[in-house]
Amino acid sequence: MRKIFSIIGILYIVVYVTLMVLFNNEVITLHFFLASIYAGVLNLINSSIAFFSFEFSSEKSNQKFLLLNLGNMVVRMMLILITIVLLIVFIKVDMVGFLLIFFSIYFILLALEVYYFNLKVKIRTKKE
Repeated sequence: MRKIFSIIGILYIVVYVTLMVLFNNEVITLHFFLASIYAGVLNLINSSIAFFSFEFSSEKSNQKFLLLNLGNMVVRMMLILITIVLLIVFIKVDMVGFLLIFFSIYFILLALEVYYFNLKVKIRTKKE
């Protein structure tokens, strides 16, 4: 799990250093930069919950494992949707910047989640 968190950390460093350079060179606005921070934090929380939930449920029976992970996925999606609506409506973030950064990071982190889960399941099946 440390390797995945290292990859995620490097991803965030590269993305936000790039955004800071763009902001300092006045290529992007302050609202876009703040929206990207909100998007990054939301994705980081979402992925952290996914990884820790998977670790918690990985030693459970197959039925409990599936139920916990699918239930977790539904709850996380609902919370993300509610948070996005609240951010856009009440905080008035730059919608284009937020959604662009949110979905860019979301799909990258989702691919890392699937890779990690697949790797852990292969290790688990080899033990059995």
